[in-house]
Amino acid sequence: MKKYLFNGLLSIVILTLSNLCSVNAIAQTITQIGSGTLSPANSLYGPVYRFSATSITTGSSSNMLFTAVELSAAGIIAGDLITEIGFNKTNANYFDNGTGIPFTMRMGNTSNLGPLTGTIATEWPNILATQSIVFTDNNFNVPQTAGWMTITLTTPFVYTGGSIELSTEHTMPGGSGATGNIAWEYTSGFADYLIGETISSSSNLSTYKQRPNIQITHVSGTPCSGMPVGGAATAPALVCPSEQFNLTLSGQSIGSGMSYQWMSSSSSTGPWTPIVGATTTSEIVSQTTDTYYRCELTCTNSASTGNSTEVFVQTSPNLAAGTYTVGAGGDYATFSAATAAMSCGIAGPVVFNALAGSGPFNEQIIIPEIINSSAINTVTYNGNGETLTSTTTTGARSLFLLDGADYIVIEDFNLLTQSDQNNFVVQLTNS
Repeated sequence: MKKYLFNGLLSIVILTLSNLCSVNAIAQTITQIGSGTLSPANSLYGPVYRFSATSITTGSSSNMLFTAVELSAAGIIAGDLITEIGFNKTNANYFDNGTGIPFTMRMGNTSNLGPLTGTIATEWPNILATQSIVFTDNNFNVPQTAGWMTITLTTPFVYTGGSIELSTEHTMPGGSGATGNIAWEYTSGFADYLIGETISSSSNLSTYKQRPNIQITHVSGTPCSGMPVGGAATAPALVCPSEQFNLTLSGQSIGSGMSYQWMSSSSSTGPWTPIVGATTTSEIVSQTTDTYYRCELTCTNSASTGNSTEVFVQTSPNLAAGTYTVGAGGDYATFSAATAAMSCGIAGPVVFNALAGSGPFNEQIIIPEIINSSAINTVTYNGNGETLTSTTTTGARSLFLLDGADYIVIEDFNLLTQSDQNNFVVQLTNS
């Protein structure tokens, strides 16, 4: 996708809450940049790109520029704290894969006046170097109804003056899982302040390049004071060994002069050890054992420290090496259940044997990339002569689907499709 900058003047609408909301008793203002009501026929590259329900595109990256002139006219001044970002979705489509998608938003203060030049392939390292993560979620979804989608930043952004660049990136495992295209409201004539491209593309594309309208919630950058309110720490309840996941903080005190330090412990009562480099309200970490986490907040103005609530994250082990039976009365009732048992990888070679007389198995077996699989640590599906069949459709057309999987052995099955059209026996995808 392509990133572009606007060449024209941007219409600005300033909306101030009549009943002032508060974040730790600080008044918030919602400002909208872009007053147009146009909706794309398909989608825009940012904040989330989805061309159609059947598109094979597996993700996108985008970078948007909002100039100092625009921000000043909208009433955003140096020192303000940006706490929320909103985009207006004009249709009811959403990701229906049941889990959402990995999504990250970054922001950075910049002296760029535009337009941006070059391709995202060369600019993305600069984006990562000059912007910081303000929101990340491995299970992100958009609302199932049309309207403004407001993202509360896990790390509020301090505006220091000049322009702001805002980038988004997301991936879609398998390139599927949406009800249709996701359309974002935009204002005509402002195509040159956004660049973007689809994942795995090395050049900017010339379409879907309008910068979307945006709502920015900001508060006066009041210095912190007194004892900080630690807020609540959140994280997934269960992760795989060495799997990256998000630590996020919400409901905490905000203000200039506030510092953050994530801590970890094997016990809810400590001792607590600082996590090196984990100094924002949203961090990506990993673990190999069950761990407790909390965030320590320090207001340098008052030399006071407070702590968030603790959150406990368990580690799901690899499936042990060995031979397992499949079928009624076996270790796993179905081959799909056996496959799910490897969601956190394997500790050695694994064999799944169908019990004699347990067929037919009426299922589609989707095998993703298996953590720790190798030429030695193979995964064998042994049918022992039993039948595997399925009422496959055009959307799920195979009995065995290897979705990025390697080192898989399939043997001694009677594989039977139930249609002579749009059906495969074994299908390989994603390398």
